[in-house]
Amino acid sequence: MNEKHYALVVGINEYPEAPTSYRLNGAINDAQRVEAWLLDPAGGGIKTENCFSLYLDPANDVDDDEFPVRHHINMSFKKIRKKLRQKYEAHNEVAERFYFYFSGHGQAKRLENDNILMCMANWGPDSPNANLSSRLVIKDYLERCLPCEEIVFWTDCCRTRAVDIREGFLDESCRTPWKNGVRPKLFWAGATLHETAAGEALDDGLEHSGYFTRALLEGLKTGQQSAGVSWDSLRDYLKQRVELIAQKDGFPQRAEAYHTADDTTLYFGEKGVGASLLIKLSGSNRNLEIFYNAIESKKIWSNVSGNIEYNNLPLGLYKLVDLDTNESRLIDCSSPGEVIQYDF
Repeated sequence: MNEKHYALVVGINEYPEAPTSYRLNGAINDAQRVEAWLLDPAGGGIKTENCFSLYLDPANDVDDDEFPVRHHINMSFKKIRKKLRQKYEAHNEVAERFYFYFSGHGQAKRLENDNILMCMANWGPDSPNANLSSRLVIKDYLERCLPCEEIVFWTDCCRTRAVDIREGFLDESCRTPWKNGVRPKLFWAGATLHETAAGEALDDGLEHSGYFTRALLEGLKTGQQSAGVSWDSLRDYLKQRVELIAQKDGFPQRAEAYHTADDTTLYFGEKGVGASLLIKLSGSNRNLEIFYNAIESKKIWSNVSGNIEYNNLPLGLYKLVDLDTNESRLIDCSSPGEVIQYDF
């Protein structure tokens, strides 16, 4: 278990102040699925007491149609900060990672490419300012107030353009940064590009799910196979996979993702044994390149013959390309510890 990891998960289907056409079907489903991954020892590995959730569900015993709103998120952050501050002040213990996930409606302001206005449950045409700014949450609160080394921020919502609205902020704050001059590493991923819409549809299990969250959980499954998913790999996977899933339904959607880590040692899930690939070549003096998830170049071989051994690969789908003929093959390397033999 990752005892120094924490999370806050938010999902909103119902918007009572908006027309019924604004009701979502999959936001709470997605929040519950992400929460399940976070709590799974083979996934996020977070202890139950360190994972906070805000969504309407009979099990949560919430008697409020407009839930959650900014106040509820503010109170959850207050509890989390108090918990982290106590450990930091008593034992000089810093949290390793904090996850924030939001699924619901969202908006964007012109030219603010780095900001998502997450619509709270009391949002509607007559209350457009009932939102929470992702930029203010990250810059003014998470990076400044939480004694934490890494922040993961995922949002599955639209970023459609809105005019004459103010960005919502948290009441919870801190007078001074927990550590001057130090900003945590940030992994940020949003469902869609600035000023565009995000969609949801029935998944293979006939349950509503956002295209982004479906791709997110697919990408994280590698970690559940005990090999971990690198920050680089998940970033690239989301950019490619969300678009492919949405295209099948004729919906134009492209995810945006980036991170500020300057190394390749950060993982989702437990980093463990990867796959091994044995490529048996026909002919001689071959020039080859292999790509991870079909887009990320991993290695180039020049003038090679015989057999190629490539070990400890991150689990996933690879594309092997002959640079002279452009011939390519897809290779499934999704089983940890297995040696995959391939004739090429």
